[in-house]
Amino acid sequence: MAKPGEAENAKIKTPQGAETPEEARYYLIALLMLLLPALMAAYYYRSQALRQLVVCSLSALAFEWIVRLLFRKTMDKKFDCGSLFTGAVIAICLPANAPFYVGISAAAFAILVAALPFGGIHRAPFIPAAAGMAFAVVCFKDAVFTYPAIEGIQSSIIPSGVSLASLLQHGVAPRLDTASLLDLLLGQVSGPMGTGSLSFIMGTIFFTFLLGREAFCCSAGFIGGMAAMAAIFPRIPTGSMNSVFLELSAGAALLCGVCLLHHPASRPRHWGWCLAYGLYTAIIAMCFRYFGPYEEGVWFAILFVNGTWGFLQEMFISLWRLTPWGKRQMEVNSYA
Repeated sequence: MAKPGEAENAKIKTPQGAETPEEARYYLIALLMLLLPALMAAYYYRSQALRQLVVCSLSALAFEWIVRLLFRKTMDKKFDCGSLFTGAVIAICLPANAPFYVGISAAAFAILVAALPFGGIHRAPFIPAAAGMAFAVVCFKDAVFTYPAIEGIQSSIIPSGVSLASLLQHGVAPRLDTASLLDLLLGQVSGPMGTGSLSFIMGTIFFTFLLGREAFCCSAGFIGGMAAMAAIFPRIPTGSMNSVFLELSAGAALLCGVCLLHHPASRPRHWGWCLAYGLYTAIIAMCFRYFGPYEEGVWFAILFVNGTWGFLQEMFISLWRLTPWGKRQMEVNSYA
């Protein structure tokens, strides 16, 4: 027999696609993680960066609101942190001078195709921001990978308007000295507007502690995997350490590994599996860099991992159960 109040509580449900308090907290912290990259973008690219952030973020919000209104879905909030986060990530991964239609199209694909058909951003099996950026790369390659020069700053290692990821794709090894290291640490090189500063992005990893051990392990596994792949299979002839530093500094991979990979609906639930999940994503992301047609393919790697991780995890668990240790564990669990 139901206890008093249970029937009433059972009727109280979160509207489809709306944020729960836990999801709202996650995306608020995730937005804080984007603060340092956004400030860096605003400092170097000024009004161009601010306009790109506003257009992409508001576009993502608008597309979700319009669809909910069309389908008469109840909205319990006027402010959806998940949509805002998706739009902000898309903006930060684009060049500051990218045409507005690129960001708007990416936001539309992320919300209308990758999120809402699955019940909203918070329940989508594929990370919507990664889907939106992958769509933009396929449809607007030149706009996504054409970068403006940073006004008033000339890098000591890379020509203005040329990205580090593009040089690595062609096997060109920039000369590293004290001045060039400072350029990379401070983001004084052309590239996606919020991803140039290695120190700023590495600083955001501490926010993952606020998201829980699982989120931190996703990012740690990704960074470790990228570093290992860069050291073992360098694309440049100047040594493993240079390769590691340059690969981590290039493109949007590090930003996505720190700020995007631990999406709650797609990551594993145990911290050990999260480490493996991050490592697996890093290997696939580096393979896209080695063999893909684009200078950066981390968004395709994330989508590939989203689609294959469940199968791989079940396969590993099944193989483990065939080992003596796995059989012993199953016996212990059966008696528990």
